[in-house]
Amino acid sequence: PEFSQSEYDHSRFTMSRFLRPYALPLFGVFLLVALEAVMSQAGPLLLQISIDDGIREGDRGLVVTMGIIFAVFVPVSILVGIVRTMAAGRVGARIMANLRVQLFSHFQRLSIDYYTNERAGRLLSRMTSDLEPLQQLFQQGLVQLAVQGVTLVAITIALFLLSPLLAVVTLVAVIPGTLGLSLWYRKVAGVAQLRVRDTIADVLAHLQESLAGIRLITAHNRRKRAVVEHQNEAGEYLDANDRTAHINGVYGPGSE
Repeated sequence: PEFSQSEYDHSRFTMSRFLRPYALPLFGVFLLVALEAVMSQAGPLLLQISIDDGIREGDRGLVVTMGIIFAVFVPVSILVGIVRTMAAGRVGARIMANLRVQLFSHFQRLSIDYYTNERAGRLLSRMTSDLEPLQQLFQQGLVQLAVQGVTLVAITIALFLLSPLLAVVTLVAVIPGTLGLSLWYRKVAGVAQLRVRDTIADVLAHLQESLAGIRLITAHNRRKRAVVEHQNEAGEYLDANDRTAHINGVYGPGSE
């Protein structure tokens, strides 16, 4: 298809405007996520009904009925999960394709002076490594956030239905501390991740410029110097990456 400047150049880039054309597919994915989360939480509730109203009361029919319902829920939940994964992956791929085109379009609008002062490797990094976190966000992050959000709501409702006092104690004791630690971790991890992005951009820039000027490097016998410079660039990246990995390992999700 022909490139249209008006499609990419004449509108302000915001997340809401960027995702607006995908509102309906994203809504469909979130519905599948909600259905999958609710069905995954149905097992404990069915088990509770079977024990309290079936086994204790000696009602075998109710126990069998709950077992049949649970047996139906399991394959349906798996099927919903497969459909959700396929739909989320398709929508995420379309979003990333559009984002790459918009980024390339933005590069075309930049002045010659900008390209004179900016290293080509850093621009290459913007098109490759910097888009990987966004790709993970659109294809997995948003879906996982929706799954965890719906699961949290479902568990909270179940807690209030089964034991209101336990629900209140859990919310008061857990949520404020978790929220505060999450905001703090976001700030610390954001600084470390920014340094990783800048250092990998420097590594790619040095690599691209070295490969482009390999004849000059060889002609002036600067091979050892070029290797040392690239080792320094790579060392900065490794140091930043190690710090980020340490932060994620100590304070990140799943750490103990």
